[in-house]
Amino acid sequence: MRHSVIALLVSLILGVAAPAFAQSSQSWVLTWSDEFNGSGLDTSAWNVEDSTTSSYGGTEQAWRPANVTVSNGVLRLTGRRESAGNRQYTSGAVNTRGKRTFGPDFRLEVRANIPAFRGGWPAIWTREGTMPNPDVGVEIDVMENIGDPNVVYQVQHKWNLDGQPHQKAIECAPFRQSFAGQWHVYAVEVVGGRTTWYIDGVQTCGPSNAAPASASHLLLNLSIGGSWPGSPDGSVAFPQHFEIDYVRVYERRSGAPAADTTAPSVTLASPSAGSTLSGTVTLAASATDNVGVSSVWFTVDGNPVGNEDTSAPYQISWNTTTVANGTHTIRAVARDAAGNTATSAPVTVTVNNSTGGSGSGGGSTDTVAPSVSLTAPANGATVSGTVTVSATASDNVRVASVQFQLNGVNLGAPDTTAPYQISWNTTSAGNGTHVLRAIARDAAGNVTTSASRTVTVSNGSSGGGSGSGSGSRDTRRPSISFTAPAAGATVSGTVTVAANASDNVGVTSVQFTLNGVPLGAADTTPPYAIAWNTRGAANGTHVLGAIARDAAGNTRTTTRTVVVNNRTTAPSTPSAPSTPSTPSTPSVPCVTPRPGANWTCYNGGWLPPGMPIPSQSVVPSTPSAPSVPSAPSTTPCTTPRPGSNWTCYNGGWLPPGMPVPSAPPAFVPAPVLPAPSAGGCTTPRPGANWTCLNGGWLPPSHPEVQR
Repeated sequence: MRHSVIALLVSLILGVAAPAFAQSSQSWVLTWSDEFNGSGLDTSAWNVEDSTTSSYGGTEQAWRPANVTVSNGVLRLTGRRESAGNRQYTSGAVNTRGKRTFGPDFRLEVRANIPAFRGGWPAIWTREGTMPNPDVGVEIDVMENIGDPNVVYQVQHKWNLDGQPHQKAIECAPFRQSFAGQWHVYAVEVVGGRTTWYIDGVQTCGPSNAAPASASHLLLNLSIGGSWPGSPDGSVAFPQHFEIDYVRVYERRSGAPAADTTAPSVTLASPSAGSTLSGTVTLAASATDNVGVSSVWFTVDGNPVGNEDTSAPYQISWNTTTVANGTHTIRAVARDAAGNTATSAPVTVTVNNSTGGSGSGGGSTDTVAPSVSLTAPANGATVSGTVTVSATASDNVRVASVQFQLNGVNLGAPDTTAPYQISWNTTSAGNGTHVLRAIARDAAGNVTTSASRTVTVSNGSSGGGSGSGSGSRDTRRPSISFTAPAAGATVSGTVTVAANASDNVGVTSVQFTLNGVPLGAADTTPPYAIAWNTRGAANGTHVLGAIARDAAGNTRTTTRTVVVNNRTTAPSTPSAPSTPSTPSTPSVPCVTPRPGANWTCYNGGWLPPGMPIPSQSVVPSTPSAPSVPSAPSTTPCTTPRPGSNWTCYNGGWLPPGMPVPSAPPAFVPAPVLPAPSAGGCTTPRPGANWTCLNGGWLPPSHPEVQR
């Protein structure tokens, strides 16, 4: 693995994005990959074409194994101008037919750097079946290019299906941005009979209503000539190289839950349709989703403006002077965590910024274009690291903005104030020749493009020098390891996913993934961590990934398996315990202790902790003078009752909560007096307050003593 490019959002998003389908963080598992880190091609996975007669689409090359090489973590297919049999060119082609198949549902990612030359036809594609050219099945062209450095094609073919020898299930609009000499990730996702295309993680086409019905295999080739691209002319410099950094295949787990395929809804809230705008205005939208909205961005005439807004309220400030006066169309695009997108209904507005006329009638329309010229870097310069790209611009009224471009693609946002300049990190572009230019726009919308300047990017290892570009390229990959969560951990709620990364030169970013799909934005500064809401994934096993990238584009990936286990149902409410029935007599209640604490003995039964004692809801049966003894006893209440709050009354126990009767007992026998004794009270009684009466001792409580 080698190079990388941090793709500009401006160059990735279609003006009208169709809903993404099944880019799910819930169900994809990496089942096969080739990072091309060995000294040669892994022939257990790949077949190498070797033929002077076979071709795809009438092309003019012969396939030669010598044109297929692996070094420095890159598979290279090389096209040469040389004779082989009756062919004028040789090139390389490989496929996984019969060795590595996948699907019918799958996600395929290929990171590649394509050449662009007249007659060139680099391609990444899949075919259903196992024969070199199956007679029946679906073909998916993940990426094709035929010489234009700024266009790729994405098509799906059906062969001998539905009663027709050939038909195109879908032919996507040519996707335009800078491709030649740059690294991009080309991907396709097939789920449930539908196919969707992506470039650098952004949906570019689909979903189509067709997909392979059985397993497919992968083909990579650099064809030359043929009826579609035409033949190379004398201006083409050979050799030409088609480079592949990695191939990764993901498939659905057995029994995995269906992916989230519900797109969000989004409505443009401001400005209103038909508005006339000037100066800086607010673009605002409202968005909802069945799971959650990840971001909203805005487009003007199909071109993204500002940055994605990742939290509500979704809005940006738009400087209307960056477009010409007149009618313009604004849309909002919402994305959810599964990658599904939705685009709002368009709103048409009129931009009307003053062009500087004054006096009677306000002056005529400004039709004078501004002037602009690049001032740095110098034409032909060799650059490395981060450099300043600058320009001067002037206008008869005023300059509204200057937009810098690299290879025809916007480089950052327009600069609206002088001095007009931008910092360019050259490591985001591959080593080699690149074209810079500046575009000036005035308040009336008049535009002028500067003369182009060609520069050479040469980034070497250990800061490998500037100047003539001496110093070898940094090919050492960074190291990375997970620090959280632990391997095999069971997680729920929101958890932190974290990793340590290091590099011989410097780590530029760490991208976390969930089942192969990016989990949030890349983290560009340590500590490398992200908060993951596990409720967005189904309960079960998932694969977390962390990808470290250095300034030269080298990457290294580590993975870790965790188990998500979020509660899916609310706990049941326990039923209230029943109140014990009232015993007929409270003779020996609550004799068996209950486990634990805070049980209450009430009316002959235990009440559990937390249950209040009934006020009068349970009334004991009327005791026969509630077991009130007919006569007082000299040893009343001698047997203790378990628990507390029992009352000794008239020689018997009253249970807790039973009131003491206010009326005296109906019958109190007369006290029995001792007979007179000659010796009288000669033997002392223990304790105090005994009374000697009539020659005998009366106890302290005897009624006769109380008179």
